[in-house]
Amino acid sequence: MKGAMNKILGAAAMAAFVAACSSSDDKDVAGGASGDMGIVASAITGDAQKGPFVKGSAVTVQGIDCKTLQLTDERFEGEVNSDKGDFAVKDVSFKSTCALFEVTGLYRSEITGKTSSKELTLRALTDLKDRESVNINILTNLEYERLVHLVTKRGRRSRKRRRRPSRKCSRRSTSREVSRNSKT
Repeated sequence: MKGAMNKILGAAAMAAFVAACSSSDDKDVAGGASGDMGIVASAITGDAQKGPFVKGSAVTVQGIDCKTLQLTDERFEGEVNSDKGDFAVKDVSFKSTCALFEVTGLYRSEITGKTSSKELTLRALTDLKDRESVNINILTNLEYERLVHLVTKRGRRSRKRRRRPSRKCSRRSTSREVSRNSKT
């Protein structure tokens, strides 16, 4: 039951992401314009949270193909502006509307209130077509990992599954032939 629910949720998340990437509306987004040419923005803002990431944590935005989830060579960098986790990445332009956000750095523990001793990296995959800001947190990181798994790993398994029925059919016919021959 749990496995079936995970498959359904994963498929729904992937369908929503692909549908969002393939929209043909042309609205202002993230301080810029979008359309067939992708995204051009004066700045993309957001929040990076585990507990909030501390000032100076690195934020990277990289272009990504909406359908294949292959990273492009378009890469922009910024940093967390305050200990509240807010960030802004300036002068961003992508050929596609989809982007991968990544934050790496120390964070303030929501339990103890102290700054962590080890760095953490979280990711968020998003379509910037209708967004003015992006949140990067544990849930977006889990969603990113699941989408990558569904697009890359499941595609390979689907191809293998398509081959299996023909093998099973040939095995069944061989088994039937063996049983018929043994009865005579």
